[in-house]
Amino acid sequence: MSAASQRLPIDARVLRWGIAWGLAVTLAEALIVARGSALDSGAHAVGWLLLWMAPSWSLTGCLFVAAIVPAEARFGRLGVAAAWLGVSVVAALVYVSISSATWHWLERSAFAGVAASLGASAWLATPLVSDALLAYHTWTNLFFGGLLATALTFDLRAERTRSLLHAAGRARARAATLVNEAQFEAIRAQVDPRDLVETLREVRTRYALDPVAAEALLDRLVNFLRAAIAGLRQSESTLAAELDVAAALGDLQAERGLPHAWRIGARPDGLEGIAFPPRALLPVLALGRNDCNPSLEVTCDAPGIVRLVARGLATVPPQVVHRLRAQLASVAASASVQCTTSDGQVGLVVELA
Repeated sequence: MSAASQRLPIDARVLRWGIAWGLAVTLAEALIVARGSALDSGAHAVGWLLLWMAPSWSLTGCLFVAAIVPAEARFGRLGVAAAWLGVSVVAALVYVSISSATWHWLERSAFAGVAASLGASAWLATPLVSDALLAYHTWTNLFFGGLLATALTFDLRAERTRSLLHAAGRARARAATLVNEAQFEAIRAQVDPRDLVETLREVRTRYALDPVAAEALLDRLVNFLRAAIAGLRQSESTLAAELDVAAALGDLQAERGLPHAWRIGARPDGLEGIAFPPRALLPVLALGRNDCNPSLEVTCDAPGIVRLVARGLATVPPQVVHRLRAQLASVAASASVQCTTSDGQVGLVVELA
């Protein structure tokens, strides 16, 4: 889970979930198990009422939460299952041991008669019912603990999604404060903020229907933001890094199911050492047609010559070509930018030497 997430402290979560679960189990036990004895004898009712003063179920619930939260964060569902089973058995053994010791103490104390009149043998581990009480508590822990584990797991996943959304929002805000106004206006011209807003809205919509799909889309969004923002403070970049940004954008569009998702072709070796203007490809990617899958391919036609071919563009404004040429001239000894038309599709060819 992200360190930037504003998560409820684990001690507060343990107390809130554990006590609520303990009270619910105590109520269920009083209504189901003690119903007959409570109707037959007022003394038995008093004995069961005393159970509300003993926080055994609430302590068990706190132990469940304290074990499940770190196990889920580290091992996922397997960790939750292991914590659930382990706490169910251990808590039952501890409860029966303490209950049995309490019964033996009452037998030897001056309160033996009072305990018998209150029906203490019905809710303490006497020698006759010790094994049955162990089985009963183990089953209760497994059943109600399973419900707690399921509800807590869904809550942790929902919190993780909220944390990722918060982290993505903070990343955008941090980018706006780290760059000057000219750089920020440049990135806004390259990445339409409306697309980011639509993506976040789609994440929330997906989460209500399919949390797994929502997390997958959110991962794609965070990856793209990290790749796009990483070069804002850098005056130099490489062709490999710029293709990483293009690939992250294509993955995000494909995850959203957009018809104009960019397809990035296979890369030849050695692109890490080729200088390229930072974020110069984003304005080109913004020109993709909405009715087809535009593509970007990189080839090495000759030693020292790299060609980038973008196909499936809606149009190529002259200012985009002029700006790209000026940017390439600052990092490449020889570069050319040409518009092409083939099979009714507009393309852009960039050659670096």
